[in-house]
Amino acid sequence: MKIAPPARFRRNHGFTRADLVSVVSCVCLVAGLALTTAGTHRQAAQTEGCRANLRRLSQAFNVFALDHRDFFPGNRFSAGSGNPTNWCDRVFLDFTASPRNWDPSGLTNGSLWPYVAEADIWNCPGDPSIVSVPNVGERRRIRSYSMNSFIGNPANSLPANYRTFSKVSEVNLMGAEKAFLILDEHPGSINDGTFYVDMSGFENQPSSRQWLDYPGSHHLGAANLSFADAHVETWSWRDPRTKPPFKFGTPLILNGSSPNNPDIYRLQLATTIPF
Repeated sequence: MKIAPPARFRRNHGFTRADLVSVVSCVCLVAGLALTTAGTHRQAAQTEGCRANLRRLSQAFNVFALDHRDFFPGNRFSAGSGNPTNWCDRVFLDFTASPRNWDPSGLTNGSLWPYVAEADIWNCPGDPSIVSVPNVGERRRIRSYSMNSFIGNPANSLPANYRTFSKVSEVNLMGAEKAFLILDEHPGSINDGTFYVDMSGFENQPSSRQWLDYPGSHHLGAANLSFADAHVETWSWRDPRTKPPFKFGTPLILNGSSPNNPDIYRLQLATTIPF
């Protein structure tokens, strides 16, 4: 005859509800950590990919200048269909299904293309902007980067009291390591190939500062900038007004007043110098 042991000595070989809850909680925690880590690694990879693109493009600018008597490629303002003397053909980007937004062949007319003839280099890996093309599907836009408005632009198109730089040697007046050349622009702001920095309020009237174009902020609230000496920096923006959210297919309202914005002043310092 088998006698059952007292209750205090019996073993329960199954999981209790508390055990199951604990196991499920641990699994969810580990999965959440894994997803967070994967997301962080993806963001870091996108930032580094963008930095590599900007480095390549900046080096191409300098090689172009070696072949063209020290001159930078053109960088004129336009909403037109193109100009092959400009660094990126001056193609105006928007969110329509027009091939100019998604067909990489639109880059080939720009004067810089022979020096960096790889379409992927012109698009930031973290740029979220796409266009929907009938019978084709979703396509990434062809360009994420824009050029400092005071480099490569004719002097008569900009404020007369600030220097413009047509040649690499002219940038030395400011310091090639101090002058930004190109940056990743906010996808809701990018249009032509020029990033215009409004010098209003520089130093003595901070209440007059405004964004005419907006820099990118899709690298965890930061943008990448390359400089005339071809080095690249990642700038984290301090003011929330510098980082308007991106809405798919919706352009930003540009020319926004942003009094006392320290990010504008920082970028002004890297744009040009007074006469």
